[in-house]
Amino acid sequence: TTIFVTHDIEEAFMLGKKIAVVNHGRVEQFGTREDVFYRPKTKNVAKFIGTRNIFNGVIKSINSRGITIYAEGIGDCIAEQKPDHELSLGQKVSFGIRPEDVIIRRSDMPLNRSLEHNLVDGTVTGIIGKGMNYTVYFKSKEDVSLKIDIPNTAFKRLNMSIDSNITVSLKKESIWIIETLNE
Repeated sequence: TTIFVTHDIEEAFMLGKKIAVVNHGRVEQFGTREDVFYRPKTKNVAKFIGTRNIFNGVIKSINSRGITIYAEGIGDCIAEQKPDHELSLGQKVSFGIRPEDVIIRRSDMPLNRSLEHNLVDGTVTGIIGKGMNYTVYFKSKEDVSLKIDIPNTAFKRLNMSIDSNITVSLKKESIWIIETLNE
């Protein structure tokens, strides 16, 4: 067994089978790299692994389709992934989605059934080219900001520019509840 300490999250993902995220001397999460990267348990872990789309909401329903969370500025959001802890109706929670899991809807294409939930309308506020990928900054009509990462080929097909009006889908299988708020 070897312990390797790094602040480089990509390096940790490449080299580690198990990862511990330590914050102020306390282990906030320990698990497989997939668990830590795709199911962070706290806001600090989510931010450390690159999740910039973190919201607060209230549990509206829990059923076989998933967990419906109402978030100000987004509306009802369905999450398929159930957290490790129990949830109850009316409970305040935080939830997140990674930038690469936000899908920009093409207006010239029929809506895929898997993307028909969690639709948000808004405007492109910024675009940064990164070679093979683009980061698109989005603001909803209700003033909620999202960071979206898309491949270069998808960006070219979308023909977007700053101030373009677009619709995005927050993939329900990619939304996870990252911590319960005790307010």
